[in-house]
Amino acid sequence: MSAPAPQQGSSRGLLIGAGVGCGCLSLLVAVVVVFLVLGAVLRATSNQPQGGGAPAQPAAQPQGGGAPAQPGALQINVAMAKLDQNRQPVQQTNSFQVGDTVGAVAQMVSLPGDVTVVVVWLKVDGDNAAPLADPKPIHLSADAQGKATVFYLTGAPAGAYMFLIALPGSGDELHEVAAAKFTIQ
Repeated sequence: MSAPAPQQGSSRGLLIGAGVGCGCLSLLVAVVVVFLVLGAVLRATSNQPQGGGAPAQPAAQPQGGGAPAQPGALQINVAMAKLDQNRQPVQQTNSFQVGDTVGAVAQMVSLPGDVTVVVVWLKVDGDNAAPLADPKPIHLSADAQGKATVFYLTGAPAGAYMFLIALPGSGDELHEVAAAKFTIQ
């Protein structure tokens, strides 16, 4: 009896396979991730790191980069930032200290209509990545275009991480929209 062959295009291959560590992801970090409805709140279980969303202050706009979006295409820019006690961005960075509240500022650049995306915080180990909690679905309405949302992570230990926004596919499949890597030291 033989084991079943791995499925191509599965989300586990995207999130946990070698694709997470490829050089093209660095480009995506510059032109990436996240458009979310203001007021969306993410919570992990009480014994896992917690993440959430809150409206962003205009001072911490994500830096866009890379190729411009196709007309009518979904585009979100994401920048990592240190947050203050009110979970508002105060300094853009990709390097954090243990105990910092890590923020991911998502700027909705182009939204072709109402869409549901998922947000995932990942622990990265070489070419592998594991989610810190289940992906959280977020519904974005067309009026979210041009607005920013801050997602946050607390309680994570030292290591390499990634914040991912993706479109759900069939089954467990996820299609990356934006991602940003960061470290906690």
